[in-house]
Amino acid sequence: MIAVDVVVPVHGKWDLTERCLETLRSRDACVRAVIVVDDASLDDTAARLRERDDVVPVFLERNVGFSAACNAGARRATADAVLFLNNDTLVPPGAIGRLAQELTADATIGAAGPRLLYADGTVQSAGGTVAASTGEAARAFISLDGDAPEVNVPGDYIALTGAALLVRREAFDAVGGFDEVYRNGFEDVDLGMKLWTAGWRVRYVPEAAIVHLEGASRGRAHDEEANRGAFGQRWGPYLDMIPRFALSDPPCLLVAWKNRAPIDALARGRVAEMLRRHAGARATFGRSPFARGYAAIAAALDRRALVRIAYAAGGPRDVTWIAPRDAADARTQHVPPEGPIWVPSQRAKRFAIDAGVDPRRVAIVHLGFACEDPPPRFDRVVVVTTRDAPPARLKAIERAVAPASTLVIDAEAADDAARDAVRSARTVVFASAGDAWGLLGGEALAAGALVVAPVDAPFLEYLPSDAFVGAESADAVADAAAAVRADPELFASHALRARREIVRRLPDVYAGHRVRELARTFVHGVPDPRAVAITPEIARALRSGPAPRTAR
Repeated sequence: MIAVDVVVPVHGKWDLTERCLETLRSRDACVRAVIVVDDASLDDTAARLRERDDVVPVFLERNVGFSAACNAGARRATADAVLFLNNDTLVPPGAIGRLAQELTADATIGAAGPRLLYADGTVQSAGGTVAASTGEAARAFISLDGDAPEVNVPGDYIALTGAALLVRREAFDAVGGFDEVYRNGFEDVDLGMKLWTAGWRVRYVPEAAIVHLEGASRGRAHDEEANRGAFGQRWGPYLDMIPRFALSDPPCLLVAWKNRAPIDALARGRVAEMLRRHAGARATFGRSPFARGYAAIAAALDRRALVRIAYAAGGPRDVTWIAPRDAADARTQHVPPEGPIWVPSQRAKRFAIDAGVDPRRVAIVHLGFACEDPPPRFDRVVVVTTRDAPPARLKAIERAVAPASTLVIDAEAADDAARDAVRSARTVVFASAGDAWGLLGGEALAAGALVVAPVDAPFLEYLPSDAFVGAESADAVADAAAAVRADPELFASHALRARREIVRRLPDVYAGHRVRELARTFVHGVPDPRAVAITPEIARALRSGPAPRTAR
């Protein structure tokens, strides 16, 4: 099998780099070396790298950006292929080997990329194409389920994301590597175009899956216009040869929200904020004739479809949104016999399936959390419970955290005051899994509180174990709380990690994108991957096209 060197460009954020390197510790047999390029980090990244014996460090004297840092790492590499890898990726065993198999089996493939997933298993990238409306590079399957059939079709695409891209060394050198005219954006699409016009193929390999905490390592908005201009200048004549993805407008959303409990009113506010900021679709809340009329008029003016979403309510709907506490609760929530079902967590999905819902109908839509400035903290412990939690368990928790003062909150009855109390507490202990939405737990984590909870709580599903104090069961929560009380310094770092991780893994921007794409595919369907892939005829046209212009 072809040998691989891994190149990881980094600029600060050592915690991300360390976690990425930990996932690479169990190396696939094809991996020869891991090269970490420190792009003039301002934190202690350089010192940390010097302490490690499992990486080859490269230190740059000034910050040069992603393209130049990758090129510097490639110059240090000696293997026949180089995997360029963002430091905010998590690589499971076997993924690199599967990509290397693709290059080993077919000498015409110049680059191969994996199915790139968000932390919750939805798609961040599954092959690049061009949007029909803008003529720019686009991701056709973003935010869809990672196990969707359309996402798991291998094929040739015009480009793949540079966050995790294996490139044959011969091909990389032949096209001059990453063009350093691009700074943190478009360099991966440009590389794909260069490979195709030079006679190489770019292959999407869905069997290899890598998690990408996209946007955690850096932003790129300030470079976007310059990068877009340089790319358009170079490749404009070629873009008409590439299959177009009909990126239709997202539909208008009419959300009917019947509050069954006070916690549902809090969830409604979170959903409203997420839709308003990130869904890219006009959304109207309410079941009144005015709301329905306004949504219909808005849809007609925008020439958009109207999707009706109902939470815990009867009446007409296209999508049903539920947050069941258990399977019995799911059976009471007016689930229709057909149509999509949205739930806020994996736990809720299991309950819906246990209630008899076809798994293919169920999609997880997290509420999402924004990294707001935390409020002033009170030196008390907030205990979140539910009505079915036995009194003896609460007494045990209160003894475990004594002599600290405690405030007990009923999750289902939680209102704005309860939310503020959770956000302002130094420690929040969950006597059960908490509310069905995972809202109070997510709020506590996003505010930087130390959270003690059963490991099956819905808000912990995608977080690493060092972001909270987990108990194997609800009955063991008191013991976990006692351990924290006995040695608070041992757990002091958990709160900071919690705040970081919740907004990396379950941010409201991704939740909004998820709603937008699910609503769009409900109306327009999922693109046929074969219709947007590069065919042999297109490949021949790209190879024989005009000489690329110089990008500036």
